Amino acid sequence: MWGLLIGVIAAVVVIALIIWLVARQYTKVGPNQVLVISGGRARTITMADGTTRKIGYRIAIGGGTLVKPLVEQAEILPLDILSADFEISDVISVNGINAVVRGTAQVKLDGTEPNVYLAAEQFLGKSPSEILDVALKTVEGAVRTIIGTMKLEAINRSRKEFAATVNTELEPVFGGMGLKLMSFNLKEIQDRQGYLEALGKPKIVEARRDAEVAEAEAARDALIKSAEAQKEGDVAKLRAESEVAEAAKAFEIKKSTFQAEINAVKAVADHSYELERHKQNQVVKDEEFKVKLLEKTMGIELEEKETLRRQKELDATVKLAADAEEYR
Repeated sequence: MWGLLIGVIAAVVVIALIIWLVARQYTKVGPNQVLVISGGRARTITMADGTTRKIGYRIAIGGGTLVKPLVEQAEILPLDILSADFEISDVISVNGINAVVRGTAQVKLDGTEPNVYLAAEQFLGKSPSEILDVALKTVEGAVRTIIGTMKLEAINRSRKEFAATVNTELEPVFGGMGLKLMSFNLKEIQDRQGYLEALGKPKIVEARRDAEVAEAEAARDALIKSAEAQKEGDVAKLRAESEVAEAAKAFEIKKSTFQAEINAVKAVADHSYELERHKQNQVVKDEEFKVKLLEKTMGIELEEKETLRRQKELDATVKLAADAEEYR
């Protein structure tokens, strides 16, 4: 019983140890790295030029693989972009000018599988600085070769085209080493004889002359435009004043017409008013006359009535008294 239990425990320990060893031998790299596993059996690969060859290693680009213990060993090849400034002195152009060129280059190991095999054979075990040093020396050789076939002023004038020529020159060389030129920038060209400066002086004088001429022409055009603008402004002002005067004249004419019409209407109204007033006065006078006539008529009637009354009163007092006396 105890023997069986010990056997099971031992088997579990062995299995766990095997799993641990396998897990320990599983090696992973990042997307900017290549894992190169050497020591395995020989295998046939196809190179970038289409040829085939046998190698004793295999690669894993950005991933992981199991490295056989005691048989294989793994090393890492970086695919990072390597940047550096360079200075190349004593460069002789085709017209014999000794120059110094400065620029910037960016290189990296080509990540395509056929070129990774070349890069592994060239740079496996080297540090990034060592890889960059090899690349810059290759760049220097290409730059010297190209400058030796060109005039210095042509390079200075067409730096973009020069960079394209350098890239074309380096492509097969870098391809054979598994390298790739990412960018090349020519920043500065100097010569000890002052050749470029001498070439530039007439251009500078010409540029200054053109600038002065352009400035004078611009000042002249500005004066002309200013005068034209002033003239147009004066014409516009006179036209506006004329239009204002015409508008004022038309306004005054209309105002006079309106006033004449108002005065005519007012005169007619005043005449009608006076006529009506006279009519009313006449009516009042007629009514006053009638009243006075009526008063006078009534006065006469009153006087007649008063005379009659007095007569009657006289008759009543005197005549009746006399009749009474006579009767008595």
